[in-house]
Amino acid sequence: MGIAWAVGGIVRRLPEATALRVGSALGGLLYRALGSRRRVAEVNLVRAFPERSAAERAALAREHFDHLGRSVVELLRFPLWTASTEARIAVEGRDRFSEVARTGAGIVVFVAHTGNWEILAPLWHSLHPSPMVLAHPMDSPALDRLVTRCRQVTGLEIVPRQGGLRRLVAGLKQGRVVGLLADQDAGASGVFVPFFGELASAEPSPVTLARRLGCPLWLCLPFREPDGSHRVVLESAPEADDDAKRLALIYERLEEHIRQRPSQWLWIHRRWKTRPPFDPSSLP
Repeated sequence: MGIAWAVGGIVRRLPEATALRVGSALGGLLYRALGSRRRVAEVNLVRAFPERSAAERAALAREHFDHLGRSVVELLRFPLWTASTEARIAVEGRDRFSEVARTGAGIVVFVAHTGNWEILAPLWHSLHPSPMVLAHPMDSPALDRLVTRCRQVTGLEIVPRQGGLRRLVAGLKQGRVVGLLADQDAGASGVFVPFFGELASAEPSPVTLARRLGCPLWLCLPFREPDGSHRVVLESAPEADDDAKRLALIYERLEEHIRQRPSQWLWIHRRWKTRPPFDPSSLP
């Protein structure tokens, strides 16, 4: 972590445009160096976009790593965050979200791994007076410590996944906003929903928390714009008469957004790792 933080010190001294070019170069390096992750992305892109040519999918994979490299640099530059930085982030749905926040209700937010989702850490303070986020530990302890340190620079309250549910419930009852990065593989305990034409194990906790506590449920999807600025989409989650249907509608909406900017979702994650139980009735 010390080396990465030292690299952060370097990119923090560079002009922003130069630092982002360094990020693009870093993305190219990661594309070549992280062969196993590149292969995961390539397999995922075949599953999600079978109609595209191999050349088109290869270009998407390269764009994805370029985007990840720039996102890492933006994360390392969090100590430089200012009001002018935030002014370059357009937030769709801010007014409606603020209206809900002013009622004093706790708000559950389903956050997707789109765009540079890390920019939400410093941004949340302008969206709600008391935000908190449930954090999933990363596979690499060193990377997990680095990301946690960068997030904590912003003052955001990070709740560890282990034993964090009680704190989330208490926060929601106090009228706080709780963000959950909940679009990754949820294992055997997840709810299987359609996603890019295949069943995927989905984390049900955002929908379950919202229903049990009577809280509004929102979706939050950040994206990088072609000019390098950012846009965050905040929208009320679709309604349904049961949790599984609502979760499926959320993933349907997520897929629609990803298809608009296909290089900006976390393709290096094994999203379809968990397979649904065998169902004999599905046989022809």
